[in-house]
Amino acid sequence: MEQQKSHPYIRFLILILAIAGMVAFFCLFISPESLSLHKQTDEVAVDPALIALREQLASGHTIIHAGGALTDPEGNSHSYTNALETLPLAYEQGNRFIELDFSYTTDNKAVCLHKWADGFYPGQDNEDATEEETGQMTYDEFMAGKIDGLFTPMCLDDVLAFMETHKDMYLITDIKPQENEATGQIQDVLTLCEEIAAKTPELCDRIIVQIYHENEYDPVRELGFSSIIYTLYELTDAEKLDTDEYLSFAKSHPLLAVTFPKKLLKNEDFLKPMLTGDFLMFTHTVDGDKKQKTLDQYGIDGVYTNDITPL
Repeated sequence: MEQQKSHPYIRFLILILAIAGMVAFFCLFISPESLSLHKQTDEVAVDPALIALREQLASGHTIIHAGGALTDPEGNSHSYTNALETLPLAYEQGNRFIELDFSYTTDNKAVCLHKWADGFYPGQDNEDATEEETGQMTYDEFMAGKIDGLFTPMCLDDVLAFMETHKDMYLITDIKPQENEATGQIQDVLTLCEEIAAKTPELCDRIIVQIYHENEYDPVRELGFSSIIYTLYELTDAEKLDTDEYLSFAKSHPLLAVTFPKKLLKNEDFLKPMLTGDFLMFTHTVDGDKKQKTLDQYGIDGVYTNDITPL
């Protein structure tokens, strides 16, 4: 009788040991890293609105770079101005996708400027500017002068106001991380996105955010921006060639486009696999008659260009 009574306990002990063995097997062969990788590579359905925007962008093949080049009275071309005059000129030529550079003044105002170190400052001669003169300005100092001594400075509020009255214009943002010389604060793509989302949330669906690193994607989406371009500009040469990483990332993080330096066009190990990705492929910066030649030769979807003349 005592032996018969012990059978249920033995069966229970065997069951416990079996469960423990299964758990040990699971922990041994399925690491947290593999679970994380599986989660990151799970495909995500692409929003139909993003697909439609891809089609619209690809149909024109161009993103106007830094607002487009301006011509002075002597016929000289000025690129990278990001000046107030660029928007109406580019728009009147039929361009609807316009990229602008943003930087912050010492008093935390977003202005249209590639970066302070370039020397594109109101009223300053780029060649003669001293290191001290090429530092950040206050908002009032910047807006009071002329870009290259000729053109009107523009700020974020000017751009948003133009978009309010031109309902089919799309802004592509370009802002690289920078330290405010007055406060030490780091201002970057998230700083700009937070400001735009707070000021004009109704424009978020017409603002295309360029990110520079994968970890910027989710915070930008959480702020309400669903159209994202991944630019490879700031990556190392080795990182730029890691096509498997981009293709995997794009499956779980839908992208409008990937943009890359034009020198990579001639690298078949980069270009061939990237053309299979579920995103547009744009390169920068290509002007004049080279625009169409580049599209025809390499099979990409479009170019960033200073030339506002349509293809």
